[in-house]
Amino acid sequence: MPDLYNATDADYNADSRAIESKIEIFFDATPITIDKDDYLIDWNILEEVGNDSNNNPIGDTSANDFSFSLFNEEGIFSPANTTGPYYGKIKSGVKVIPYLRTKNTNWIQMGVFYVNEWNATITSLQATVSCYDDLNRIFNSDPPKPPVREQITIADAYEELLTALSAPHVIDPSLTNVLDWWYVLSDNRATLQTLSTGAMAACFCNRMGIVNVINMTTPKSVRATITDQDQLISAEIKQSLSKEFDGAIVMLNKHQLTDLKELLNIKDLVLPVGTLNSDTTQFAVVPVIRVEVAKLISNLPNTQLVTFSATPYDVLYTLSNTGDDTANVTLVFSGRSIEILKSEYFKSGINPLSLDNIYVQTPIIADQQRQILTRFANSNLPFLDLEVRGNPLLHLGDKITVYSEKYSINFTGYILRQQFNYTGALHAQIRLIAADILEVV
Repeated sequence: MPDLYNATDADYNADSRAIESKIEIFFDATPITIDKDDYLIDWNILEEVGNDSNNNPIGDTSANDFSFSLFNEEGIFSPANTTGPYYGKIKSGVKVIPYLRTKNTNWIQMGVFYVNEWNATITSLQATVSCYDDLNRIFNSDPPKPPVREQITIADAYEELLTALSAPHVIDPSLTNVLDWWYVLSDNRATLQTLSTGAMAACFCNRMGIVNVINMTTPKSVRATITDQDQLISAEIKQSLSKEFDGAIVMLNKHQLTDLKELLNIKDLVLPVGTLNSDTTQFAVVPVIRVEVAKLISNLPNTQLVTFSATPYDVLYTLSNTGDDTANVTLVFSGRSIEILKSEYFKSGINPLSLDNIYVQTPIIADQQRQILTRFANSNLPFLDLEVRGNPLLHLGDKITVYSEKYSINFTGYILRQQFNYTGALHAQIRLIAADILEVV
């Protein structure tokens, strides 16, 4: 066998190319490997900056997914087959890594995924498996509760959140716009989607399973050119949904501290003799910057608030009753939280796109949104959808030029989505967003 080498675009653009794939499935620390000669039927990978959104040109942050089909010989991949070699190991959370290469080139890892569903009966001829990358775990994890922070860059906000979620990550250092106040939302999906929309940043898992955060407004060099002679199969040139709109509204969400106010009032609390350790109790007003007063009102003496511990969202407290009878108490926490002053920063058009994002807190951030949303609404061709032969050397966020005499296209844009399909041969669909929409100088 010839020595393997690192592939180039030319290998995947070649008129005659032999595409090979394998999948590693980690039922144990040492994975099993399947390929077209050994159980693999086909697979599909969807990697995207985000799923479609009417008011976010790059889409809302989403987990990438991978699905594949296996030849289920003698029920070998059936979860219920008690005599199968993988019985008890086929379950949610199993790690799966797909690879691609052309003949004589090195393997290209296409992601790190985790089994979500595995469907096959003992008599099924096929097993079908669906997987997601680590963003799915992040979305479904309990949100962290860091303190509210003042004057923090967007890059540092991502850093704090992803570190708290134990998610390996690489963050674009050019995300230097400053938030007046930084705090997390009710769940991790909402926080990441809202932060990414406000920053116009792409947040996704790369093919090594690491969360990448990329500033999509920074102009980049063209990574590759796709033409009729190499990759392009067909192009779909259609008017975007954005053409329903003829302008944009950008709301400015200016944040400020409230005056001292009641954050939580627990009435008619029964306090037995001894010590009461509370469950986590949510504040009525969030996020809380600080608790300044904690007051216990009781119908009996010998009761006290021993201690409390607060996050911006909830509080734990300990009460004691050293008397002889059960007491009836009221516990009140007061302090300062955040209030938002909404104003219309910019409006154009009769039927405008509307953006109201709590992380759009400063005129600098709002003006960036104004530029991008106005260009998006006014663009005759904001997106270009392509069917191509497929080149796994291209990545999300790459800047691509498409030149086609057949379709009369000369378009430069950034890759928002790639969907690869492998059936022994490889092809893909790509969505690009016009570079001149995003690039804010």
